[in-house]
Amino acid sequence: MNNRDHALDDLLAKERAAYQKRVRRLREQARKDEERLALRTAHLIRDKHPDTYQRFEEEARRLLAEERATRSSRAKAASTSEQPVQGDVRADEQEGGDAA
Repeated sequence: MNNRDHALDDLLAKERAAYQKRVRRLREQARKDEERLALRTAHLIRDKHPDTYQRFEEEARRLLAEERATRSSRAKAASTSEQPVQGDVRADEQEGGDAA
């Protein structure tokens, strides 16, 4: 009975892994299709409406730069806020250790 349960568990694990692999493949394919569609759309806009394309491209570059700056400032804030917290924890540990 135990061997049968083990074999069933193995079969279920294999089926689950195969299912997850298929889902990952389908999601990746959908992502690539969406990316191709966006690129094709951008090319069409660039060819048929170059002035509009240039305006949107400038706006997209500005937004990307803002996002990059925001991420950078968050990373800097996180790295500077981590250092004092570690120092405070050590001071608290020393105070707690002295009191005990």
